[in-house]
Amino acid sequence: MPPQPYIGITGFAHRDEVLLMVNALPNTDRLIMVGVGVRDYQYNRGPNRYPTAANLGQIFVKHPQALNLLHVHTERRAELLEDMFLLRGLAGPHCHGFQLNMAWPDQKVLDEYRSEFPGDTIVLACDRSAFRKVLGSCKNLAQRLRDYDGLIDYVAIDKSGGTGKELDSSFLLHCFDQIAVVLPDLGLVATGGLYSENVESRLSPILPLHACSSDAEGKLRTKDDLLDIAESIRYVQAIDALFRRFEEVRVQS
Repeated sequence: MPPQPYIGITGFAHRDEVLLMVNALPNTDRLIMVGVGVRDYQYNRGPNRYPTAANLGQIFVKHPQALNLLHVHTERRAELLEDMFLLRGLAGPHCHGFQLNMAWPDQKVLDEYRSEFPGDTIVLACDRSAFRKVLGSCKNLAQRLRDYDGLIDYVAIDKSGGTGKELDSSFLLHCFDQIAVVLPDLGLVATGGLYSENVESRLSPILPLHACSSDAEGKLRTKDDLLDIAESIRYVQAIDALFRRFEEVRVQS
């Protein structure tokens, strides 16, 4: 059985932002993925979106609906395991795992990490570089993901990379169809330019067939690259309402 779907927001840089969001959650039993970005291990890059090393352990809060994940952007392949252990320690006791934004990390690294933190959640983000390595084919992507069976909990199809480019519903549905055939217990995550006004048009073709998670970042930012709390709340409410509607459709069918 796939893991519980979540509603994701990436780009938290301060504890106050997390507290505002979790205190404003709608009456839902869904997980809220609290994503904290770490890029190239240069903690001072993009201070409104990427926290400093000193602040990393002060962001996540304990909450029954929070899935607290570090979103790591890196090409430090040789040091990945060491870096994951370091970041996991810095993030504090309320961290639940990682989203890895890199093309096809070494499976041995994930296996060793799992041995140390067996209860953690791992999301593998497949972006444009990951697709290039499988010739842009959703079928090839699904076959490549078989190498990660048991090592990851979710796969995020992430062609936007936090830039706000809206997802292609038809392409995403095709990918999810291919992955579900090969790995029916793998969680699926829809990403790409999601916000309150477009979740229905972008996800309505997908949700009747796949109870997927979602993640949003770029269009939940202000012009100063701060997390827009009001828009983030509207996005969570819109996604939750949409999930509820299509959950009823799947049950009836």
